[in-house]
Amino acid sequence: MSLNQNHKNWLINRGITEEILNDFDISSAYNRIVIPIRDQNGIILFNKYRRDPEEIEGPKYTYDTGATVKLFNIRILPTLQYLGATEVKKVIICEGELDALCLIAHGYNAVTSTGGAQSFQRDWIPFFVGVEVFVCLDHDKAGEQGTMKITQMIPEAKVIPLPDEVGIKDVTDFFRKYDNKMFDALMKVAQIQLTNPVADEKPITKRSKVGTRIQQAKDVPIGNFIKFNSTGKAKCPFHTDKTPSLQRYKNNTWYCFGCGAGRDTIDFIMKRENLNFNEAIDFLLQ
Repeated sequence: MSLNQNHKNWLINRGITEEILNDFDISSAYNRIVIPIRDQNGIILFNKYRRDPEEIEGPKYTYDTGATVKLFNIRILPTLQYLGATEVKKVIICEGELDALCLIAHGYNAVTSTGGAQSFQRDWIPFFVGVEVFVCLDHDKAGEQGTMKITQMIPEAKVIPLPDEVGIKDVTDFFRKYDNKMFDALMKVAQIQLTNPVADEKPITKRSKVGTRIQQAKDVPIGNFIKFNSTGKAKCPFHTDKTPSLQRYKNNTWYCFGCGAGRDTIDFIMKRENLNFNEAIDFLLQ
């Protein structure tokens, strides 16, 4: 099967090079884009089909009969002896095969679940041992929930914060506007996701009587300085936030899905009050 010219032009416009399209055997059939899903040995398990970009009716994606959720591009992961896989040091988990192909075309190692944002499987965890894992799902509710699920399974995974800008929903949108240099900068500021969100933690007015000054400062509830809603979210004060994107967690830490800022109360005060580390501690313990 070959890839028809209209499909090829559409995919190239999404930042996927012709070389990558050939490497992954992307083709056309019945006016649909065909994406082969392979196992760790390169054997095709089934095909996933993307409807014609000019069509607006019907499901966007369909699968061969009997298809189950798999990890697209699993062959690159280092626990598998495939080509130069043992040289892989960083892997980005993204959302969707076309986003993965876009990242690969820009020189990054990328994988994705074939079943959508929230379909990451626990059985895949061993494949990520020995690599630095990054997560960059779509900038929406499903992507946020999928990110939470992945980082609960892989706690050391770092979340790449896409810019909170109109028109940037996923990595493909990002590369239509920005380049590798900007994405590399986002990877450098990516942080480990803080799990176990909580919404009903009551503010503590007294400081701990034990521990160091640093720990005492970290123990001052973040809720003393920003108001959270019933789901533990708040509008981030560090960027224009139309919908709440800053999440509070049980261990008194926070993370903003919009701008990527986060960590603990000290970091919040340093950023909000424009203070250095020691000044922020003094501010919190005064």
